[in-house]
Amino acid sequence: MKNFYNFNEINKKHPSFADFEPKTYIEYLKSAETFTKQHCLQEFSAALVLAEDNEELKVIKSAYNTIYPEIINALLKYAHNHPHATWKKIRRSLSVNYASLGLMHIAKKISGISNPVQPSDRKGKTGRARRAKYVSFDDFMLFFQDRIEAGQDMAAAFLYIGYYLGLRPAEISGLDYELDINTGKLNIIVPHVKNTAKGKRLPKYQRGIDRVLVVDYNKELMKHIDIATVASQSDKDRIRRQIRDLNKRYFPHRKQLINMYSLRYTFGADVKRAARHDPIEVSSKLGHKNTKSSYCYGNSRQSLGKKKVPEATMQTKQQVQVDDSHTLLSLRDKLEQASESQAQKTKQDLPRV
Repeated sequence: MKNFYNFNEINKKHPSFADFEPKTYIEYLKSAETFTKQHCLQEFSAALVLAEDNEELKVIKSAYNTIYPEIINALLKYAHNHPHATWKKIRRSLSVNYASLGLMHIAKKISGISNPVQPSDRKGKTGRARRAKYVSFDDFMLFFQDRIEAGQDMAAAFLYIGYYLGLRPAEISGLDYELDINTGKLNIIVPHVKNTAKGKRLPKYQRGIDRVLVVDYNKELMKHIDIATVASQSDKDRIRRQIRDLNKRYFPHRKQLINMYSLRYTFGADVKRAARHDPIEVSSKLGHKNTKSSYCYGNSRQSLGKKKVPEATMQTKQQVQVDDSHTLLSLRDKLEQASESQAQKTKQDLPRV
């Protein structure tokens, strides 16, 4: 893909358009080129012919400058036939592509476009089974014992850690633990993996938090951590395929299938019930920097409340930012608070005798 700026140049000139890794920059440019060829090939070809310049880059820049209204129209039409997440990625790709050509006014215009399709009418993901949002203990044990009996210790370790600690699969590789001699507890050290280029430069923009979870001394957990932390990316891919095959074997007719993130949602539901929806408690154990992120992780009503969840250290909790606009309180809690507030107000308004 021809462009005026390489990643370092655009990162220096326009940092708001370079909040990603260099390899992502190349992927965005390729995606934008593919979109242009698929949806505006005739217009682009005609613009190339009309461009009066001998330098290839300037010809391409001139062509993209000429056809940007067609690009925007194609982007708006694209929203009607594709999921919102896919549409946003294309919008981002086109915006970065125009920024790479030095056409920042168009790049900003594209990035400011909103999806024209209302949320209720947007196309959902196709060809994918829905993820189960809660995994019962029986279903977890079914998968876990199957992997143990098959000699697939690493897959069993991932399932165990996912169910009892709620970790993201990418976090398991960097997992560590240490024994607190004074309390006899295990400190599970979990480094965050929600890295962005901007977050690496400026800590306040980090999306995740490094957390320490405290659990009772557990030899089985220690064994599974020792096994899982040496997993390579190919190991993780193989575990993902094994879990998919287990779904097909045991639950061939289910529409919602179990995966590693199902275990994280299950952990979120158990944490919410145990923490009584305390936003800092929930977010610190899930590794979310902002309480808003934890809102959709798990439904406490699905939890039986029998699992003992880990505790988060005070240092972990102090990293969490509370977002008052997105409380984690249940609907009943909200109604009770509103009722108490109304009763107090009524009491204050009563005339004194």
